[in-house]
Order: sequence, then structure tokens, then C-alpha cells
Amino acid sequence: MDVKGGEGQSIGHLLVPSNSDYLTLWSERNSRNTKSPASRLNEVINRAVRWSLNQAEDLNLMVVRDEPAGARTDDGKVIPDVIVFPTEFPTPDNPQPEMPAVDDIEFARVIFKTLTGNGDLHSEEIQKHIWWHELEYRAAEEKIDKRIYNDYDNNITLTTQSIEFERISDVE
Repeated sequence: MDVKGGEGQSIGHLLVPSNSDYLTLWSERNSRNTKSPASRLNEVINRAVRWSLNQAEDLNLMVVRDEPAGARTDDGKVIPDVIVFPTEFPTPDNPQPEMPAVDDIEFARVIFKTLTGNGDLHSEEIQKHIWWHELEYRAAEEKIDKRIYNDYDNNITLTTQSIEFERISDVE
């Protein structure tokens, strides 16, 4: 998926092979802008969630690497943020899908180990860069609620808005 522009209006399409068992999107931030890191992270996540819902694809993981402004290890390696999604996206039949356990996100461990040298998902350094993205379908309001919080401290959240279910495209 290629996302360009401040408003997210130009999004290249991603074709996911039918034999894919695990879907990960990678976002490489390569320019500075005036928005806060939380705002930039939230924009990228929201675009991916809308794409996933519109394409009926269950996104498992999203990696956001922000070289110009991202956190770094003591030896200068950029620490990516990894966003973990529910085991499947919500539907009226499954309104609150479960979240995977931290020990079940092996690919995140591999990413952190490869990029930072630290693959311990329970270490403080890494926990600060794991974000849980819960999704819940609320039938009465016909909306999908989103909650994004940090693994190190779940009181650290990203502000986000619900998605109106009627705005999700039908995919055949």
C-alpha cells in the first residue's frame, strides 16, 4: 500500500494473495513534518484500518518506522512502532474479536530483533513501541469503535474516532 499526501487521498492499492495467512503492512516515514509523532502515527494507522475494512482483509500487524523523528536505541538504530490488531476485524456476527497475546506475535519479535537487536517483547524498551488496536462493532450505533493503547502503559492512548459501518464498502 502506498499512501501519499497529507489528506490521505492518494492511496495505492494492495492486492493480497488469497493464500496469505498473516497480513502485515509496513510504513516507512522518510520526511519530517510539523505534526506530533502521535498524530502522524494515528493518521497512518487510520488509513490502514479503513483500507482493511473496505477490502475485507484482516490486518494482523502494522510496522511504522519513522527514521527522521522516531525513537532510537542507545547505538542509534531506529525503533519501529508495531501496531497489533485483533485476530480478525469486527463484523455484526463477531462484534468484539479477541486480541492476540503478546507471546503470539512472533513476527513482531523478529522485526524488533532484526531492526534493533532486541527481540524481547517483554522488555521496557520494546513494550513502549507496541500498540494494541482494539476494534468493536456496536450494532445500536452501527459504528466500529477503536481503542489504541500502548503495551508498556495502557493509559497511554492515541486519540481516534469511530468508523461508521455504513461507510465500509461492500467487497465481493
